[in-house]
Amino acid sequence: MRNLTLYCFTFCLLFVSCKKTDGDLIHLSDSFPVYSSSVVEKVWETQLDSVKHVFSSQITEGVIFIHSIDFLNAVSAESGELLWTADFTSNSLFLSSDFTVNYYNGKIYFASNNHCSNKIVILDKKTGELIETLSLSEIPGVEGSCSHFYMIEDQIFFSTHRPNGSWSDRYNFSFFLYQYDISSNSLDLLYSDDLVIRKLDNTIHTVLNHEETHLYFSYSTGSFDDQNLIIVEVPVVGGSAEKVLFFPLGSSRLQRGPFVIKNKVLIAMFKRANPYFIEAYDLNDSGKLIWSRGHASFPETRLPIFIHLDELYVKGVGGSSNLRNMSLYNGLTSWSRSFRFGNNLSQTLDNLPIAVMTSSRSMGVVDLITGSVLTVHDIIEISGIEGDVFRGLEVPEKEGNRVILITLRGKVICLELPF
Repeated sequence: MRNLTLYCFTFCLLFVSCKKTDGDLIHLSDSFPVYSSSVVEKVWETQLDSVKHVFSSQITEGVIFIHSIDFLNAVSAESGELLWTADFTSNSLFLSSDFTVNYYNGKIYFASNNHCSNKIVILDKKTGELIETLSLSEIPGVEGSCSHFYMIEDQIFFSTHRPNGSWSDRYNFSFFLYQYDISSNSLDLLYSDDLVIRKLDNTIHTVLNHEETHLYFSYSTGSFDDQNLIIVEVPVVGGSAEKVLFFPLGSSRLQRGPFVIKNKVLIAMFKRANPYFIEAYDLNDSGKLIWSRGHASFPETRLPIFIHLDELYVKGVGGSSNLRNMSLYNGLTSWSRSFRFGNNLSQTLDNLPIAVMTSSRSMGVVDLITGSVLTVHDIIEISGIEGDVFRGLEVPEKEGNRVILITLRGKVICLELPF
């Protein structure tokens, strides 16, 4: 009787939330409905002629930035209008797939390769014209070689490593954390440690917390068979940086996948192991362990974690289509399942328990409360280009039920979901 009541409630909730009345209910499995592709409406589409091979995309303040190795395109998320195209072929600037755009005071800031050795590029927001470039390695007063950096508006937070003696002595380095203001050309030292391990594969990329108030940098100390992972917290708006987590690795290898932080709770998989352990640490209490949950290992070397509406989700990568919903507060699994359409790219909708996930060939909409599939689409059905694949997936700000898909061949499609 309880299962029947749950079935009726869930079915009614999903059916009522579907605003498009002519969508067909095509399948009913495991007590959850699956709708046909007719429930999704195409709002607009654009073909970018300058792009033959899209690398990646990003949406910021209503503008979708889509780039190839030498072109950056700015497209309106509201209308699909191409606002401008920046051509970097004559500037010897090459854009990689790992790249983030920042807006501030009429200018666009980004790193050409999100790598310390590459230049910071500054463009005019309205026209895309190149204003200037900046090299982190040439900033006066910086000690050591840049390891990781993170840009917020016109501020660059970055870490460096410097040998105390010989470069070959990897266990005798110093670590520095800096903040550089591009507009004022001012540099501040936020944190340092004079005995660390040289940055190789023993650090994790910089992470911004869920509230977007603090950044977290990492480095390692110790010896070959007795290493420790250190996490340093850096306020985004100014203030003192401090060490918030000391994690003993021992002789284990570090799992370099990303971690997430919300309400000063850090969720991570730090050790490569079988089984692997997803663990939570209290950063308000010297990194005290809150909970630890072991799971059978996936074949991947890292598992992305994300938080949405106070729920924790773990995704498979590298061909796996698994998605697991866990409690943020005790680590218990609510549901876990694999999807036919994969989940290499995924985005959640603001204030809605819905995720849109894609593989190279298909897109699926998933109810994150239950793990049920709401609808599935094929790439040819959406883009109409034979041999095309999905390359990017973006959700416009303040658009509760729209998603924007970008394909390898430069097709940009805005879809409206009924859920």
